Amino acid sequence: MKKNILIAAGIILMAGSSCKTSKTAVESYDAVPDTPTETISVPVEAVVYIKSEKELFEEKTKDIALSINSSPAQTINGADFKTPFSVKVKKTDGSPVENFPILVRYPSKNENGNISFSEEELNTDAEGIAVYIPETPSFSCNTRLDFLPYVQTSDEEVIKAAASLGVSAPWKVRTNLARKGGLIGLVDYNAKGSALADTLSSSLLLKELMNKGFSNIGNFDIPKSMLNDKQAVYKHVNNIVGNSVSYLIYGTIKYLSPIEKNDETYSCTLEADISCMDTKTGNILYSTVKSVTATDTTEWKVISSARAALAKELGQAIIFNM
Repeated sequence: MKKNILIAAGIILMAGSSCKTSKTAVESYDAVPDTPTETISVPVEAVVYIKSEKELFEEKTKDIALSINSSPAQTINGADFKTPFSVKVKKTDGSPVENFPILVRYPSKNENGNISFSEEELNTDAEGIAVYIPETPSFSCNTRLDFLPYVQTSDEEVIKAAASLGVSAPWKVRTNLARKGGLIGLVDYNAKGSALADTLSSSLLLKELMNKGFSNIGNFDIPKSMLNDKQAVYKHVNNIVGNSVSYLIYGTIKYLSPIEKNDETYSCTLEADISCMDTKTGNILYSTVKSVTATDTTEWKVISSARAALAKELGQAIIFNM
């Protein structure tokens, strides 16, 4: 009995010793002093997306459309257009856009068929309409007037985007010399390069211009030896007609390529080199070189077709450039 008690006590003693050791270990761990921590700040950069000029422009104009509101009929040099040019700006739902900036680009000079343009800024009214009233035309030309969104930029992409939204109206100003009297002296050449005695091309151009409203106009012989001497031509005209006419249309009509046979048709190309002279001053009002190619069933017909086509092209150029 005593033996059992002693064994039990021994077990209790060992257990108590074991528990004590464990507690000491825990206390020893808890007693370790805190290690100071270091806080590191890492800067975070905010990413901001900046839209391009083109994107901003496209946002501004994505629901907007331009259309020609009014466009005057053609006039003549020195006479006002009967009505103004105007453009209308509206949203896709049809509502007008007020105070929208518009750039108008209009012809400001014609130098021998080369048109220069000037620009002005306009703004739309409460009805979305911007109006341009041109000054009295001081030169003839056949070109166009442009309306497009106005934006101050040198960015080519934005300029291109604005142009794609633009609209145009015809700008036609005829010469004011149509009824002031004139002469036509064109020298025709054959396929071998020799001058002809007839006035076929002069007569065709005369007919074309008369059909377009010209009057007091007729054929006039110009010696081929004078064709390259402007001063000689001027003196020749004045010696014969004086100041009774206002202009002279003169030059040459030559073969640019010989007549060619292609299967059952013939073709040829003619070239006109002409000048329009102010017979009161000797100044050249307009000069041009134009060519046409014609096709027809016979040699004779193809030459006639080419001359007729050339007369139409020359007539149009003279009406809007002389």
